[in-house]
Amino acid sequence: MIAGQKQLRASVGVWLLMAAYIALVVFVLSRLNIYNVFALEGLRLWAGVAMIATVVIWLFYRALDILVRDARYDHDILTVRPMFGQRREFQWKALQRIRDDGEYWLLLFYEPGGKAKVLKHSTGIADFKTFALAQIQKNRASHA
Repeated sequence: MIAGQKQLRASVGVWLLMAAYIALVVFVLSRLNIYNVFALEGLRLWAGVAMIATVVIWLFYRALDILVRDARYDHDILTVRPMFGQRREFQWKALQRIRDDGEYWLLLFYEPGGKAKVLKHSTGIADFKTFALAQIQKNRASHA
């Protein structure tokens, strides 16, 4: 990490929530009557197995996506790294607005058309929001 750069990581509460989430999925799957699924024949068997596998894979993917994302910022640049994909950098001077998506993310909109996602339940998120809102005010004042 570069000197003067701050990092946003998932908070302890998010880690505990995701652990409980995964444990719940494993518990529910362990309580399913798998023998009834495998007692089915032909297409119904494959449909049941495919449905269970799809749900499990999707839930683990969502948990990992939340836990693995990384965001770093300093006074010039915000750098985000999604679970799959390349690291992206955004200049603070191009920040236009911030929106809360209602679930897990703060969406930062940049001109001309860039968008960054930052986990809103991160350590240091209050300082980040204050800094980002100050940058928006600064950008609006300089463009006026």
